[in-house]
Amino acid sequence: MAITTARVGQAIVDMAQAGDSSSVRRRRPRLKMHGVTFAPVSMDGTDIAREGWHTYLDWDLVPGPGKIPTVPMPDDNTPTVTIPNALYIPELRLTAASGGLASFGMRSGSWEFRPRRTGLWSRRFSDAANKVNGSLVKCVLDDDPGFYYVGTVLVRSWEIGDMTSTVTVDYSFYPYKYELSDGLQPWLWDPFSFVDGVIRKYGNITVSGTEQLVIHGREMPAIPDFYPVTGGTGLTVTCNGQTWQLWAVKNGTKYDGVHAGLTGYTTQAGVVYDPETGRFTVADLILADGDHTLTFAGTGTVSVAYRGGRL
Repeated sequence: MAITTARVGQAIVDMAQAGDSSSVRRRRPRLKMHGVTFAPVSMDGTDIAREGWHTYLDWDLVPGPGKIPTVPMPDDNTPTVTIPNALYIPELRLTAASGGLASFGMRSGSWEFRPRRTGLWSRRFSDAANKVNGSLVKCVLDDDPGFYYVGTVLVRSWEIGDMTSTVTVDYSFYPYKYELSDGLQPWLWDPFSFVDGVIRKYGNITVSGTEQLVIHGREMPAIPDFYPVTGGTGLTVTCNGQTWQLWAVKNGTKYDGVHAGLTGYTTQAGVVYDPETGRFTVADLILADGDHTLTFAGTGTVSVAYRGGRL
């Protein structure tokens, strides 16, 4: 039986059939302030809205007039070669040098905020700077709540006028924005988009013989992580005609799951095992835009972590 990914309008049917109230997370009440939520890069995406620092709710900052926070598209860094005297194709894009995919730069810019109330200007400036300056952070825009950006943020300047004060925040983000959930946490109802959202529920898949999982890939190329548990029998995963072993071997014994401190083991070429977390990563299994069928064989359970991203 194939386990497929629920998408778009199917989300309503999926929720009604499953009755999964745990996926409707309690969140702080939020006005539509066109703000930004910041969080440590170590925080899971599904916890950012509830536990992160919001520009309005935590620091009383609102965007300046006509200054709704947005993030520009990254520059195209795909290598090119100029062809002298060419009539129709003067420039050739070398996508083969980047694995057949376009290469992008950082997404950089600045946001301008104003303290909503007087008398708090210096305090809010310091509060924000102490939380985000000098750290790698995740950021969620109120106007794009289903994704987060990763990069550096710098609360750089505080300018005082006769009537208002402004706080300028500079940012530099990685080119792709990431889905909140990687398929191992409950998906969130509030930020879900019924236009192009994807419900990912990839935890604790039971395998007895063979089992298929269909993952809808986003535009960002990404490598999934596998967490198999078989008690020493081992699982394999097959995709696009290639098969990989999701186990490590030491002295003829197969290992999967968590084995803290395990050393001296070997794995199939191209497969990396982390015994501290039980994670297996297949370097050549890259999922991009479209549906991908993963076929597991063996007996046990497996969880798959895949986080989609797009420009």
